[in-house]
Amino acid sequence: MSNCDYFSLCLTESSTQTYGFGNKTAGSRYPRFAEEGMRTIVGPMPPGQFLDTFLQRQQFERNGIMDDMPSSKNAFIHIPREAKKEEEIYEPLIKALNKSIRKKTRCPGFSFRNTSSRADESGGKVGSVKPDLCCYADRHLEMVSVTSTRPASWRTDMGLVATFIEVKPRPGLDFFRDPPLDDDDVDRDNWVFTLDHITNLLDHTRAEEALGQNIAYTAELFARQHRWFCFSVSLAGSRARLFRWDRSGVVVTRAFDLRDNPAILCEFLWCFAHLPETGRGYDMTVQPATPKEAKSFRDAIMAHASTQLALQDPDAIENAVKEHCEPGVVAAIQIPDSERPARLRRFLVSRPIFFPLSAVGRSSRLYWAVDVDTWRVFLLKDTWRYNDGTGHSREGHTLTFLHLLGVPNIPRVETHGDVPEVVVFENDDEGTVRTTFKGHYITNTQNLLGEAWVCNRSLARKFVVERRHYRLVMDAAGYPLFRLTGSAELFHATYDAFEALHQAHIRDHGRVHREITPGSIILYRERTSGEDSDGSPKRLSRRRGYLVNWDVSRNNTVSYFMGPAVSGAWPFAAYDVLSARNTKYTIQYDMESVYFVVLYCAYCWLPHDLSPKHLLSRLQEVFDYIRDRDVDGTPIGGAGKANLFQSQNNGHLWGTKGVGTWLEAVLDLRPLHNSKTTPAQTWDSWNLSGLDLLWQNFLRTETLRDDDRTENLDQAVFAQLLPRIAQRRPFQPTIPSNYMAVGRKRTSSEVSLEGCSEPRRQPGRRLAKGPGQTQDNLSPARDDADDQTPNDGDPGSDKQNRTLRSRAKRGGKVVQVGGKVRARRAKGSGKAKKKIRSGTSGKA
Repeated sequence: MSNCDYFSLCLTESSTQTYGFGNKTAGSRYPRFAEEGMRTIVGPMPPGQFLDTFLQRQQFERNGIMDDMPSSKNAFIHIPREAKKEEEIYEPLIKALNKSIRKKTRCPGFSFRNTSSRADESGGKVGSVKPDLCCYADRHLEMVSVTSTRPASWRTDMGLVATFIEVKPRPGLDFFRDPPLDDDDVDRDNWVFTLDHITNLLDHTRAEEALGQNIAYTAELFARQHRWFCFSVSLAGSRARLFRWDRSGVVVTRAFDLRDNPAILCEFLWCFAHLPETGRGYDMTVQPATPKEAKSFRDAIMAHASTQLALQDPDAIENAVKEHCEPGVVAAIQIPDSERPARLRRFLVSRPIFFPLSAVGRSSRLYWAVDVDTWRVFLLKDTWRYNDGTGHSREGHTLTFLHLLGVPNIPRVETHGDVPEVVVFENDDEGTVRTTFKGHYITNTQNLLGEAWVCNRSLARKFVVERRHYRLVMDAAGYPLFRLTGSAELFHATYDAFEALHQAHIRDHGRVHREITPGSIILYRERTSGEDSDGSPKRLSRRRGYLVNWDVSRNNTVSYFMGPAVSGAWPFAAYDVLSARNTKYTIQYDMESVYFVVLYCAYCWLPHDLSPKHLLSRLQEVFDYIRDRDVDGTPIGGAGKANLFQSQNNGHLWGTKGVGTWLEAVLDLRPLHNSKTTPAQTWDSWNLSGLDLLWQNFLRTETLRDDDRTENLDQAVFAQLLPRIAQRRPFQPTIPSNYMAVGRKRTSSEVSLEGCSEPRRQPGRRLAKGPGQTQDNLSPARDDADDQTPNDGDPGSDKQNRTLRSRAKRGGKVVQVGGKVRARRAKGSGKAKKKIRSGTSGKA
């Protein structure tokens, strides 16, 4: 039995609705998002500190950037303090935001548009999103314009949104309440900051929905773009707040009135427009692929999909390619080689095969990724790992070690590592671009928990944790288990995964997996070559089940408390985990999760006699049920699973011989619980060897079918409840920074990661340690005693700043160097190499 400490599941949209059958419409989703998000809010931060910390306002002031900002006087004087409808705020707000003063706009290079009536329905009408005002880069406006209407309107495209503003008509719907500024005796840890200060039931419901809206829009933006963080604005009448979101949580400012204090929003917009891409949260390790790469990517995906799905029909192959490739939206991801860190690997991706629903957390995405060196197709996992300080959360290390131990049916690691920050060096005269890496990107929100202005600190410390951006490339580029073809593939593939679980537990000090789901089992067909004895090409092997998602697994060598900051998959969790009956996580809980994965897939995609309505009732009872919360706030569930164990029978007939036999045999093997027996005393028959023997005998004696998949999730009954994974609609591609750069000459403001050389220290360079940086970001070599170059974060003398402003006015360009803004000479004015610092890890 493993000694891994017990963990309570945290309810999130990802943990409950990725496979759950809860209502997916806005009226149900927004309250769920609000409840989830209340745990990870850090505020209220003084707006000035927010601008200086995240928007580099002080540096822009020192270097003259703020001198050219249009006057903020009366900028938002026409915004009503309170309106009957939020629509009354849209028009005056948009006019104020986009207003040009002496040929200068408040947010140069960006425009705000009213998108409140045209939702982004790329993922289907149910669950679509439409922020009130979306901010787009000017180069994207043509793509979101709806010219069929008069006058022209604008649609929401969350893959292109730079930031957004959500509006409510009056201050009473502000979902936050700030403590008094002049009262030092306020108990901020017990201050009611979010929602509960609103006593009117109708207003409370609307404010809760408004909070959920903001979180839902951020979650969609994160899912659709390669982002490290993003900004947004919330209005309640003329009362405004600024937000900065990352995978750790959200930082929110104190409220300020746009009419009385317009400078805050004006400075926010001006600084936002002048930040480098990384300062606006874009992940610059991802860039658009070249047209040649995009074509080769499609060809590689076509060949791989044909093999994995055993397809020959051209139309079927084309549909398979569309699941992974969106024409014109192919991105190139740079990943350091884990075996040779000085070497960079370049992988191409487009559409994910799996993406998260929540804004905060691991936020894992899976892609088919093509290596540009070999044109082989790999499985790339992009995630935000919980940094426990032990190194055990690096999934690549776990998989590599398990391979050394001989554990079968797990993917081989091609490369892996934390995502680095990017430093870009340009030479305009030579037209060359070179990049190097420094440190690793980590979230920032958790670093502010010690600030004096933070409310509800004790709650936030439990959930707002440091996360590191991490990528893992594996060789099992297949399909998740829910793409099964029939009962034979279901039971063989899940046995393969169980075998991996079994051997990992035996060979690696009682290792447990702790996240068994249909998405954790990948159906993958090994490549074959050569000929059979009769001279014909070798027939394709069956798809095996590969067990992935080992990032939260643990063994007995680590006593690790997996707290509520990390969520698992609620529908497949063991009964004891859901009912909080035990203090230790054991391998029997993983075994139980395997059973529920099989049952879930059988209910959804194998023939049986349940009507659609009865099927929905059974799925919600067994997999979705949440009774209440424990005294400490821990969610409690599992009643439907307990009823299933008590009955020891599924109560209906299965259309394929053998399916019911296995399900009932496993229930007979698993002992019942009662009030007098603790779980630890009931595991005598429920063990790995017993289930292994049962499963092997079943596969040897039962005849299962390869083609009995049945679509049981009737659209008429499940229309507003269907999980995204069951819709068979391709996910939208993840948009890289500098989208639309494909196929045209790159401008000087755009960054290419082509031709990266090995990382090396630049003589005389020193990084200022900003918010979010750790010692991982600061190499001791950068603090050499003979370093005579001033720190990039130093303000410099007034004379230096005047020189910079003068140079900029003579035709040079203001660029980002380290944490500091500098003026660049105009092209042709010298041969010196220019250095552009694209951002500081965690600082922007």
